[in-house]
Amino acid sequence: MITEIIEFKLKENINEENFLTEAKIFAEYFKATFKGFVDMEFTKGEDKWVSILHWDSMVDVLACGEVLRTNPQEIAEYAAMTDRPSTKLTFLEQKLIEKK
Repeated sequence: MITEIIEFKLKENINEENFLTEAKIFAEYFKATFKGFVDMEFTKGEDKWVSILHWDSMVDVLACGEVLRTNPQEIAEYAAMTDRPSTKLTFLEQKLIEKK
């Protein structure tokens, strides 16, 4: 299992409610489009947002990246709201999971 962490900021004057509406569309696109996609959550810190995604494998992550580089129209509104230069990606391989 791969955990993908995406840290980013929104562009200035982006309404949070509108962003979360587009984030839902973004997540639905991932569910419908990408093999190996498990789940996604959006979290907000003091000065940035963090999306946490889980994937079955790094192969699935790389395949997703290839599609996203084509700038799919289905998620164009979401992409237009994020400040791309502020984006930082981290990929981690899960080694141990404990659940309640």
